[in-house]
Amino acid sequence: MKITESRLNKLWQKEGKGCTIGDGNGLTVVVSPKGKIIFSLRFKWIDSPAKMKLGTYPAYSLDEARADTLQYKRMLEQGQDPRQHKKLKIRENQTAFTVKDGLQYWLDNYAKKNRKSDFDKLAPLFERYVYRHVGNLPLEKTTMQDWDQVFDNPALVKHPVQAGRLLGILQTALRFVNKKHKGECLVLESLKVNDVGKHPEKCDRYLLDHELGLLWRFVNEDTTLALHNNKRPMGRRNLLITKLIIAFGDRTGELRTAQKTDFDLMNGIWSVPDSKNKSTIIRPIHESLKPDIQALIDLYPDTGTLIPPSDKPHSREPVSGQSLVGIPVTINKRLCLDKWNMHDLRRTIDTHMAKLGIDDVVTEKILGHKLKGIKGNYQKHDYIAEQLEAYNTWINYLDGLWQQNIDGNGKQ
Repeated sequence: MKITESRLNKLWQKEGKGCTIGDGNGLTVVVSPKGKIIFSLRFKWIDSPAKMKLGTYPAYSLDEARADTLQYKRMLEQGQDPRQHKKLKIRENQTAFTVKDGLQYWLDNYAKKNRKSDFDKLAPLFERYVYRHVGNLPLEKTTMQDWDQVFDNPALVKHPVQAGRLLGILQTALRFVNKKHKGECLVLESLKVNDVGKHPEKCDRYLLDHELGLLWRFVNEDTTLALHNNKRPMGRRNLLITKLIIAFGDRTGELRTAQKTDFDLMNGIWSVPDSKNKSTIIRPIHESLKPDIQALIDLYPDTGTLIPPSDKPHSREPVSGQSLVGIPVTINKRLCLDKWNMHDLRRTIDTHMAKLGIDDVVTEKILGHKLKGIKGNYQKHDYIAEQLEAYNTWINYLDGLWQQNIDGNGKQ
């Protein structure tokens, strides 16, 4: 009587006497007294009885056992020992360049240098969604069915934007691995974001005048109180970070990963090396911001990193991006503003500078964008004087909104 899936289910993990069941062609199932089920193949090799373990149920299925039995029978007819074939296959898989090897190679040799803004989020992303399903598989042998396990994860199904982002990161990483001839995996190339998730919705959030006035007043008055009252360093730090991002319009990652030596307070210059636009960004420092930058430098005197993790004040590593995500949430509890995030502050400065009549080219320089088209190829002027003039206009505008907030609402 042939083995059936339902019979295996009934025997699996059920304690009993144990038994051996034949399925034909030498395939047998050995059931232990504790309900462990092992598929085994019996055969003759050079006129002597032999056997080999095929796999353990349910990780190894009945269909797989039958398919492998037929394959091994064909090998025997060709004079090959299936046991040696299986050993070689296991050894090959153990030494193969795996999915995890490939992604780690990309992290070490590309992302670490070129994706500083989100680098600290990439390895946890792979750990959470990728490695548990396909991490140990040989990269070149992965199939679409293997990768389906990744994107069928309920957490990704529930967050389709995250799924789409993960697909893009994986495609980028595996193209790099292929380009470096470390391993080839083209399975994901045919997929589009909509096949596994969706694109993020276009965001148009920016802070209006009354919101900007409230926020600028808050970061200025609370920073002053924090400095005079020796408020705990984390509170002072977050206030200073927020104030500087509002004033400069920089990317959060540019300030987060900065070294103290990037700031030349005497000459009023902030240099951002290896920026997202692949070149050094030069920004002038407005005179009113120098005390705030110095205060941030002084918060962690034992490291050259501007903003180390608050629990590791001596570290040379910068604080993680995730640690700063909650700053707007904390501020909004005090100010009751509509939801905003740090990146919305860049959209805010872009929008308001246009309203203030500041030249688009100067605003692009302030935001750290590369100039487009022919200007991008030939225009290498850093616009320091023009940026400083724009910052003067911007900070005067912010101070005016702050004063309007005081006049309109009274001291809080």
